[in-house]
Amino acid sequence: MSHKHLGDGDRDAAVIRALSRLPSYSPGPDFSDRVMLRVRLPEPKSVALMSRAVQWAREPRRAFVLAGAYAVSAAAALVLLVPWLFQNITALQLGLDWAGGRLLAFVSQGTQAAASWTVSSGLAEWFSSLSLDGMRLAFVLAGVTAAYAGCATMLRFLLRAPRGAHATVQA
Repeated sequence: MSHKHLGDGDRDAAVIRALSRLPSYSPGPDFSDRVMLRVRLPEPKSVALMSRAVQWAREPRRAFVLAGAYAVSAAAALVLLVPWLFQNITALQLGLDWAGGRLLAFVSQGTQAAASWTVSSGLAEWFSSLSLDGMRLAFVLAGVTAAYAGCATMLRFLLRAPRGAHATVQA
C-alpha cells in the first residue's frame, strides 16, 4: 500500500481486493456426503430389543422352550374356556342373536336409505336410460378396469420405500 491518505471508499476497495486474493478454504461440494458416511446413528431401543430377543429365541433349545410354553398356555386357555362356554351357551346365544339382529337392522336401514336416495335423486332413471349394447358395455368395462389398474399402480408407487440416496432420517 502507498503512504498517501485513502478515503473510506478506497480503503474498502483495497480491503476487498486483498481479501479476494486469499485462497478459498470452503468445503467441497461432496463434503456433507463424506461426513454423513462416517455418522453412525444409534438404533432405536425398540429395534435393538427386538433384534436381541430374536437372536435369543433363534437358539434351538430356547426356541423349543418357547414353543412348548406357547402350547401349554394355549392348552390351558382352552381347558378354562371350553367348560365356561358350555355353561354359558344360552347367554352367549342370546347375545349373539341380539347383536346379529342389530347388525341386520343397521344394514337394512342403510340399504333402504341408499335405495330411496337413488330413486329420489333421479340416478335410477339416468341408469335405466343408458343404452349399453355389447360394444359400449365393453368400452365401459375396459375403462373401469383401466382406472382400477391405474389406481392400484399409483398406490403401489406411493407406498414403496424411498429409493434415493438422500432419504431423510429422523433421530
